[in-house]
Amino acid sequence: MNGFLERHKNYLKYLLLTSLITFVILFAATSTHGAWYDGNWSYRKQITIKSIEVTGGPHSNFPVLISRTTDTELAANARNDGYDILFT
Repeated sequence: MNGFLERHKNYLKYLLLTSLITFVILFAATSTHGAWYDGNWSYRKQITIKSIEVTGGPHSNFPVLISRTTDTELAANARNDGYDILFT
């Protein structure tokens, strides 16, 4: 068995390094994406504001209309009074 390890030493180093890099990338991606305000909230959505639809920028702290009537998932799962809708 020792001869096998000696012959494949570089391959095993490569395999170990590749596995470690893959683990780090997957862990970082999961940690970044998984970060959330409160884990007890079951639904979340990304809101994208297209720069071509907002003129005269750059802007900050400007109003945005989020409509429950055009988002069926939001309409089905959010409270009618909007109390459980949070923007972070």
